Amino acid sequence: MNNDYLDDELNEDINDEIDLSIYEDDKPSKKKPKFILPIIAAVILIVVLIGVIATRSKDFIFPAMQAKPNTTIVDLHDYYGVSEGSVSFIYHDELLNVITKVDGKYYLEMNFVYDNICNNFYYDASLDKLLYTTGTEIRSYTFDSLSYDVNGKSATGEYVVAHREDDKIFIALDFIKDKGPYVFMEFPNPERVVMVDDGTTVDVIEIAKGAVIRTGTSIIEPILSDNLDGLWSIVDEDCDDGWTCVSHVDGRRGYIDSDSLINSDKEEILSSGYQPEVYKDCLRDYEIMLVWHPIYYKNANKNINGLLQKTHGVTTVSPTWYKVSNETGGLLSMADRNYVKYVQGLGMEVWPLISDFTSTEGAGWSHKELFSNATNRRNLINNIIKEIKYLGCEGVNIDFERITSDDKLDYAQFIRELSVSCRKENIVLSVDVMVPTSYNMKYNYDVLGEFVDYIMIMGYDEYYSGCGQAGPNASLPFEKAGIENGLKYMPANKILSGVPFYTRMWIESVNANGEKVLEAKTYYMQTALDAVEKLKLNKTWNEELQVYAAYGTVDGVHYRIWLEEERSMTAKIQLVDDYKLGGVAAWALGMEIPSIWNILDR
Repeated sequence: MNNDYLDDELNEDINDEIDLSIYEDDKPSKKKPKFILPIIAAVILIVVLIGVIATRSKDFIFPAMQAKPNTTIVDLHDYYGVSEGSVSFIYHDELLNVITKVDGKYYLEMNFVYDNICNNFYYDASLDKLLYTTGTEIRSYTFDSLSYDVNGKSATGEYVVAHREDDKIFIALDFIKDKGPYVFMEFPNPERVVMVDDGTTVDVIEIAKGAVIRTGTSIIEPILSDNLDGLWSIVDEDCDDGWTCVSHVDGRRGYIDSDSLINSDKEEILSSGYQPEVYKDCLRDYEIMLVWHPIYYKNANKNINGLLQKTHGVTTVSPTWYKVSNETGGLLSMADRNYVKYVQGLGMEVWPLISDFTSTEGAGWSHKELFSNATNRRNLINNIIKEIKYLGCEGVNIDFERITSDDKLDYAQFIRELSVSCRKENIVLSVDVMVPTSYNMKYNYDVLGEFVDYIMIMGYDEYYSGCGQAGPNASLPFEKAGIENGLKYMPANKILSGVPFYTRMWIESVNANGEKVLEAKTYYMQTALDAVEKLKLNKTWNEELQVYAAYGTVDGVHYRIWLEEERSMTAKIQLVDDYKLGGVAAWALGMEIPSIWNILDR
């Protein structure tokens, strides 16, 4: 109850009872009423809340209480987390430690360049040089020197292209700028280089005079930029009440008072003007129908006459004549010039196959030693070109299936260099690859797509002997996935769809120890059909796999086989039309049934 509500009479009685002696001292009492502190705290809290609200809202009811705008400008060294004097590189708004500066020029780390800009580079440890290969040139750069050579001829550059620092290889930005579809921009304080993709769109925003971009949605936040250079893009026009979120190509992100945004309709598309080099190729103006001809001994060359007489529609024959014999580039040959003359007389071309299967025979030889050594690579290339020219063949087919992921970069350089020599001699360069999958990326498919004329995607061996599981040799989904994945790396007109004239019978039995044993036996088209009939296996069409599957148990042994015949081949060949491929490559001549040529003759 408050004293204001006491009547006078009660006040007088109370005053009579109070001892007033305590007020006779002139000095004020040191004691303070207990309720004063909570009141003060409450008042302070209210003032703070009013101040915060005032700064957060332009339209606050008490504008006189608004906080003053923060005039502090963010130090971009702190913003990026970089030190004074350092150089930064920014790509996709990410700060990357891949750049250095030497004698006033920027250099990017080779690994970044290879993975993101241009993969025509290769470090040759045998030469201790950086190689850059195009469709017609092999350039070799000495580190930290103006000296280099082109196709073996010495030259002197205007600046150092290859730089080495702390065991890392760097490539001059000036050399890289026109090697890919990217725009490079340089900014000071802190010194930074920004790389953006060709076609990147930025908003050319116009703002009111005196407006700034801040680090947050409040005028008490520091200023991120007071210099709008036309490279800001709007991220969110209503990210907070009255604020617009914007980002800069160099990775900065900030906020601007939406009322200060006068115009955001203008756009600028960043373009480098990059034009990829167009290599001279040896592509044919007709659809390829290639057959591989297995040659296991030289006298087998005589069989070509009878084999080709049973075919029609064949444009190209690839006899398996050559094997690499050692890591210095030697070749084992079963070639026959009369064979070439006979095939060419029928209006067909000959592209001899060169394999690496001897790498695992006997003592074997090392892919790493062959492909990583410049001299060995050159020996093999010279031997290949010499043989093709001697025979008068139109092309060559490289079938290296024993390489591993460790050989990936070295093998790619071999293919680049071989392509330069083939292009010079007008020789078709074709390469066989396994289907591109996540578990089988030992080939640089994008390098092949750039430098090679034709790539045979071998759409078979889906389930192979030794894989431990029975399954089709070449189902349609497997073939289709191989083509679709290949198209991510290479043009459709360079792809030849590899189809099989063979399949496998899977035989499951129980051995003397009571253990299940699974083995696979290879059958040609006709012998597979004969085996199904002989064993009286149940044969049904599998709509999903687009093959006939046959299975059954005979004398306790279980048989399974997925057949290759006219109907399955028709489904596979349809993919050539669906994806507009360069043609077909079939393994192998002599394994087919005669009626298959009615499908392949296109």
